Amino acid sequence: RQLVLKESARQGKPFLLSARVPSTPKHGLKIGIDTRAWLEEKLVDTLAVGGGYITFDLPIQEMVALGQKHDVPVYPCLSQAGLADVALSTLPRCPKPSIEFLLRFTRHHQSPRTA
Repeated sequence: RQLVLKESARQGKPFLLSARVPSTPKHGLKIGIDTRAWLEEKLVDTLAVGGGYITFDLPIQEMVALGQKHDVPVYPCLSQAGLADVALSTLPRCPKPSIEFLLRFTRHHQSPRTA
């Protein structure tokens, strides 16, 4: 987090820090990822939930609610392996973050941080 904030200040623009995490906080704790603590400490700006080959019925409701509680967007993470037959150049690009999101990001990180 400190490195991202330092680089944001150096370049004069916000950089977002995202983490790819398991689908539930409980699954994360089993492998040493404490998503709840990361959110409480404001260490991440977005979460990508899931990984590997996953189905569309992944239980992400708890993680979405946790993200909402901390004003952190939660996005599903799909495996690229399922896209093997699609040329990646034909996929749409992700849009740039909206000005509203960037302003919220800036306000979110104005309070002092711990390492």
